[in-house]
Amino acid sequence: MTYKTTQQTLQFAKQVSQQNGLKFTTKRSNVLQLMLIAKEALSAYDIIDSYAAQYQQRISAVSVYRMLEFLINAGLVHKLSSNRQYIACLHITCSHAYQTPMLLICNRCHKVDEAAIGNKLLPA
Repeated sequence: MTYKTTQQTLQFAKQVSQQNGLKFTTKRSNVLQLMLIAKEALSAYDIIDSYAAQYQQRISAVSVYRMLEFLINAGLVHKLSSNRQYIACLHITCSHAYQTPMLLICNRCHKVDEAAIGNKLLPA
């Protein structure tokens, strides 16, 4: 992973959100933190269960989906449409220009890796 420490990544995500006029709430930060420390992609219901275990607080599925939408739009999380799971962007704190992510999912262990692909269009 290209993450620095989880706390550095969360602080960076908060700064980027604020610079873009977005409110990075405590719950959004907590969800991102759960995703940063996860060893695999998580479903919304995995997040609900992890949130309850970590923070001793239940959150609704609707709230989780709204938080995930925010995190996706902020470029902090990617949705794996093939299996309805989510993963934190591996390049949150990178200083290079952001490129289109390509997510590689292992069929055996289900781990996800992220590779950037260029933004150039291929010839028709």
